[in-house]
Amino acid sequence: MSTFYRKTKELIKNHDSLFLALYHIRAYAFYFLNRISNYQVEKRTFYRKLGYSLNLKNPQSFNEKIVWKKIYDRNPLLPITADKVQVRSYIKEVLGEEQAQEILIPLLYVTDNMLSENSETFTLQGFPEYTLLHFTSSFKILTRQAF
Repeated sequence: MSTFYRKTKELIKNHDSLFLALYHIRAYAFYFLNRISNYQVEKRTFYRKLGYSLNLKNPQSFNEKIVWKKIYDRNPLLPITADKVQVRSYIKEVLGEEQAQEILIPLLYVTDNMLSENSETFTLQGFPEYTLLHFTSSFKILTRQAF
């Protein structure tokens, strides 16, 4: 490994803002290159994982329709309804405060970054003995209260 590469890697590791900037630049570059190349990366990934070619002109299978929706559906409500917290404010806006309170389950705690919170700011007092904490769609923790 060259010294230039090693020094650059260390610089990026030590500066979070530089890492985030490069991460977003890489993501946008990937997006635009994928668009310019007629979604070849998406098509290759689809074929590699499912074993048949992706047909975006006439999607038949559920998987093809999901990929078509990811690429072409630009409904502005999709990001709002995908977020658990933002969808609550949208429901309150559409239905009104009183009717939304009847429908929505009360929130116990909302945070941006659970891992950086101090232990004294977040306690599990008042929760059942076993509690499932949802952070994202793929990150869940099952906790057991210590008595």
